[in-house]
Amino acid sequence: TEEQSITVRSMYNTLLDNYELKDYVLESFEGSTKTRIIKDRRCVISVGSMVKPEGLRVKNIKMAHCTEIASWQSSETRKPEDLMQTITGSILEEPYSFLALESTAKGSGGFFHREYMAATQKKNPYTPLFIPWFLIELYQIEFGDVEEAKALIDSMTEYEKSVWGMGATLEGIKWYSVKLKNYHNDTWRMFSEFPSSAEEAFASSGRLFFPPQYSMKIKKTMRVPPFIGEIYPEGTGKEILENIFPLKQEHGNLRIWDMPNKP
Repeated sequence: TEEQSITVRSMYNTLLDNYELKDYVLESFEGSTKTRIIKDRRCVISVGSMVKPEGLRVKNIKMAHCTEIASWQSSETRKPEDLMQTITGSILEEPYSFLALESTAKGSGGFFHREYMAATQKKNPYTPLFIPWFLIELYQIEFGDVEEAKALIDSMTEYEKSVWGMGATLEGIKWYSVKLKNYHNDTWRMFSEFPSSAEEAFASSGRLFFPPQYSMKIKKTMRVPPFIGEIYPEGTGKEILENIFPLKQEHGNLRIWDMPNKP
């Protein structure tokens, strides 16, 4: 929503203050509450949303920060791809241009997941970047003494040993174990809110019937279906179920991996 976008924009004020760039001030642009300008640089900063994307259509965008992409919902009249087309259409491939898509994972199969996976496979222009919880400096708890640290090492679970191998510190593992208790030892919620890997983030954003490691193993042998599209009828009314035929569409809901044999 626009409220979330405004919150992100407010971080520019924090940026200007902390980098002592007090000569640059965000001022109202043409009386608009949604648009600010840094007059000395003639830099206009606007906000928009997936809910109300119309205001972005007349902008000459140089940089764009698209946040919470996984929460962008599709409808009959609006899709995330449509808004991205509006944004990316005006961003030129030139120095000092920039486009970032960031979000909490919130499950697999959606627009954000598809874009992230395409980036890992070099099928789009984006550079994939995942930040695990243990690289965030806030997620640390200091030890009282050496004996406490040794006790943690002796009691580490297999999962804690695995994140230690990924680069987590002992202070970070201590924080994780304390935070896990806040979630009543619900590992699914921890994986969802504080993932250690991109695979864990996307795989854990739902109550899975099968363990995530099984799903990730199967994904390695997945293949793209030869048919993606929809089913349409030739007739209407009572004849709507007669002479049904498939029609290929890039974003269709029907996927067929093996086409049926013709009679």
